Amino acid sequence: MGRHKSLLTAEIQHNIDSDLKQIPNSKIVLKLTALKAASTHRQSDVAKMYNISRSTLQRWAFLYRNFGKEGLKAKPKGHNPAKLIESERETVKQWIIDSKDHSGNTVHWTLRRLKQEILNVFGKSVGKTPLWLSLKSMGFSLKKPRPLHYKADLKKQEDFKKNSSND
Repeated sequence: MGRHKSLLTAEIQHNIDSDLKQIPNSKIVLKLTALKAASTHRQSDVAKMYNISRSTLQRWAFLYRNFGKEGLKAKPKGHNPAKLIESERETVKQWIIDSKDHSGNTVHWTLRRLKQEILNVFGKSVGKTPLWLSLKSMGFSLKKPRPLHYKADLKKQEDFKKNSSND
């Protein structure tokens, strides 16, 4: 049997006791009770009792030692915030509606051109997919022209149409 290592000092154990009394229902209570148990039992036994790994228990001890009970709180998770603020999004929306760039030149917008314009005007690099998702949330959709065969005769096609302008 290996040497019994103490994970926490007596002062930290006292802090755990006082913090446990202050928090009625929380996942932090579970973490603090596991840490308290680790002060009197082997880490591997405590890890088995709480159905966690020893490294998780050690990470909790490190976080508690350095940051107190705030270190044991769950950190917010999620996506990175949007790079364009609302006023910039409105400007981009107006460019697309007007089919004009920031200097008033007529433009057929593609994601590549829009990406470049945003970089030039706002100095922000936006990826293709986030830009596309942002445009989709604004109510725009990606439009692709119908393919034309290289041997297609446009004159014959116009003559074939029912409502052609030649009537």
